[in-house]
Amino acid sequence: MLNVLGESYIPVNKLWRLNERFYGGLTGKNKKEMIAEVGEEQVHIWRRSADVAPPKMSRDNKWHPRNDARYAHIPADALPDTEVK
Repeated sequence: MLNVLGESYIPVNKLWRLNERFYGGLTGKNKKEMIAEVGEEQVHIWRRSADVAPPKMSRDNKWHPRNDARYAHIPADALPDTEVK
């Protein structure tokens, strides 16, 4: 389609801050584990709320952005521990 429109090259601008939602301390845990830990109602609030951040993730957690090579170019103190509201 882009070739037909004569737009075969469109620059792609990537920004790490536009990644999908960051579930903080919920990352790497399945729904059943979290329900057993904190209850179904709280898990529902964290997963569906746009204004309530999930719990913070420990910075030594293997899932933390600080430990992900894709974010190595970002200053460690700029990476969040949970969803930023």
